[in-house]
Amino acid sequence: MRQAFNGVIYDTDTATLTARNELPDTIKYLKGHRNRYLYRTPDGAYFLYLLTESYFGVGPDPDPEIIPLTTEQALSAYKDLDDHFVEGKVAFPDIDFSEIREDGSDNPGLSAGAQFDEGWKA
Repeated sequence: MRQAFNGVIYDTDTATLTARNELPDTIKYLKGHRNRYLYRTPDGAYFLYLLTESYFGVGPDPDPEIIPLTTEQALSAYKDLDDHFVEGKVAFPDIDFSEIREDGSDNPGLSAGAQFDEGWKA
């Protein structure tokens, strides 16, 4: 999917998929579910690609949606998504992960109280 916002092109075919949450078919068809995919463009912009599965697989699926994100929003989304395709330092090359504490403090780009595990800092 390709869409432009404020002169920036967001394209799932040219961006790097960094993380996603996608439920197994048996679960997502039992209830309406929105799969979320976090991408990074070649220019370093982040966006979510949202794809909603219809309830019980009946009826048309709603149109997919692209949502541009700030770096902070993308960091939060990356942490919340289950499947990581690239390490945090690759997905966010402009962030100095050595400054991130377990509680998320000492980094002005992160919200207070954010939690990070060892896998996140890799």
